[in-house]
Amino acid sequence: MRKLHRKLRVFFTALSVRTLSIKSTLRHARKEAARLGVTLHVDESDFIDNKHLDCFWYGGPIGAIEYDGWTVSIDVNGDVSLYGEIGGKEIEYRNNENSGAWGKDICSIIKSDRMLCRERQKISITYGVNSWVDCNLIAPDGMVAADSIFYDGVLSTNSVLDNNVLSAFVDLQYYVDLIDRYKTLFTLQEHKNTMGGDPYAVTGAI
Repeated sequence: MRKLHRKLRVFFTALSVRTLSIKSTLRHARKEAARLGVTLHVDESDFIDNKHLDCFWYGGPIGAIEYDGWTVSIDVNGDVSLYGEIGGKEIEYRNNENSGAWGKDICSIIKSDRMLCRERQKISITYGVNSWVDCNLIAPDGMVAADSIFYDGVLSTNSVLDNNVLSAFVDLQYYVDLIDRYKTLFTLQEHKNTMGGDPYAVTGAI
């Protein structure tokens, strides 16, 4: 039953995120954070606009969630590239340094995620992407307790229209559940490591 509930929550999250704007999504996230007792770190100015929300356009940190001393950092990682011609303008771009959002000069040519998808299908441009939203769990002592905890079921690498970075902020309950589950596993493992060992060895159990 719990798995079914999770699948339904993921489905409606993915469905709703396509219709929400940056402002309304973050407003809802802040209300949910207050209800859950979560500290949300996210800045509206870090997002380009409502038409450029695919993770293709972003790189590096986009937010963080703090709960009960634990932190989930949310970052966009990977390589992106774009080559071709649109409206008589040559585009040539590559970034594998996770160095932040693309310049507005390119976004003014590729005016939306939908246009990026459309031009790629017309073979007007050669589009390359190996970019994803990544969540890392940081323990109260500052150590990375688990890395590459993907926001499963919502963020997909199959479609330029599915990799909406706002998806990482529409269901904060997901992160609370993740931390609570990990804290339980961590406590059990901590008892096993009283004679030494790695207290974060429970990563694979998430």
